[in-house]
Amino acid sequence: MEGKIICNIAISLDGYIADEHDGYDWIQGHHDSSLDSIHPYTYEAFLETIDVVVMGKRCFDLKMHGQFKDQRIMVLTHQTMQNQDNVEFLSAYDFHIIKNLKQQGKNVYVFGGGVLVSALLKEQLIDEFIIGIIPVLLGTGIKLFHTGYPTQSLALIGTKIEDGIVLLFYHKR
Repeated sequence: MEGKIICNIAISLDGYIADEHDGYDWIQGHHDSSLDSIHPYTYEAFLETIDVVVMGKRCFDLKMHGQFKDQRIMVLTHQTMQNQDNVEFLSAYDFHIIKNLKQQGKNVYVFGGGVLVSALLKEQLIDEFIIGIIPVLLGTGIKLFHTGYPTQSLALIGTKIEDGIVLLFYHKR
């Protein structure tokens, strides 16, 4: 059985994944569970389904890899770097390794950032999106979607609401 390449990411209502200073402390709900879905989504349960986490060098530099102790991590970068612990550094953008993981039945979590997501979209490699829309307007920052990828049709397969955060689940059509 083939695995999936999944982009699971939080964005502001106006489409940013980080503020202008690489900050993401704004990623939180509004402390009201009155509209929450009956069956909650948990990030922890999602991570249990993941074999490999892929991220860009900027996310690595911000030490975001530290939250993935139980997963293999691949960092795509233009720099030559030595592998360490559960972190492998790949030549950006060496997508055949990611394609092979999927063909081997591995689930790959595209953690970020926007440049990496757009590069994967350009290659039409992302199978599913889980987008958490955070109830905040940042006005500026780092966009999730850059330009330069072909049109890709998606199907909405589910929604959830958690603490004012709307989660949208899509897969390729």
